[in-house]
Amino acid sequence: MDETINGTELSRRLRSSVAIALAYAIVALPLLVAGRAHGATAMLWAGNGLLLGWLLRRDASAAPSALVLCLLADVVARLMSGAFPLTSIGLAVADLIEVAVAWVLLQQWRRHHADAAAERSVPVALGIGALVAPALGAAIAASWLYLFADARWNDTFFPWWLGHAFGLLAITPVVLAWDRAQWHRLIAGDRAKTFWAAATADPSLHAPAGSFTRERAGASR
Repeated sequence: MDETINGTELSRRLRSSVAIALAYAIVALPLLVAGRAHGATAMLWAGNGLLLGWLLRRDASAAPSALVLCLLADVVARLMSGAFPLTSIGLAVADLIEVAVAWVLLQQWRRHHADAAAERSVPVALGIGALVAPALGAAIAASWLYLFADARWNDTFFPWWLGHAFGLLAITPVVLAWDRAQWHRLIAGDRAKTFWAAATADPSLHAPAGSFTRERAGASR
C-alpha cells in the first residue's frame, strides 16, 4: 500500500514538474525570439518569477526535478531562438542558479519568520531575494558571455540584473496569490466583462515587442 502511495505521489510530482517546465519554455521563448530579433534583452524576464512562485507553493522535495527540467527547457528555448549551444547552456545555468538562490533565501526567511505578524514583511524578503539572486545570475551570465561570446561584461550584467529583478518582483507575487476559482471568475465569471474590456482598452497590451526590450551587445548570441 505504501509503495502504491509513494509511486502515485512520485508520478504526480513528475507530471507537475513537467508542466512547469513546459510553462517556463512557453514564457521564455517569445521573449528570447523578440530579444534576438531586436538585438536586445527583455526588460522583464518572466520565466524565473513563474518558477520561483511555483516552487514556493510546493514542498521542498519538488524542487530538484523542477529545477532540472526547467534547466533543460531553458536550454531548448534558447536553442530554438537561435542562440549557440555553448551560450544557451551557460545562460540557462545562470537562470536556474538565480532561481535556486532566491528560493533558498525565501525558504530560510519563512523558516525563521513563521509567525503571522511576519507575513507583512514578506514583500521585504522577496525584494531582498529579487535583488541578490538576479545579481548572482547576472554575474554568471556576464562572465560566461565575456569568456565565450566576446561580450562586454557590463553590457550583460546590468540589463540582466534589472530585467530579472523586475521579473521576480512582478511575477512571483502573482503566482503566490494564484487562486484558480478567482481566476476563472475573473476571465469567465461575473467579472469577465470588466476584465476583458479593460484588457482590450489597455494600450500596453498592444505595444510591440521591441518596447519591452533593452539593448545589450552580444547577449542574444
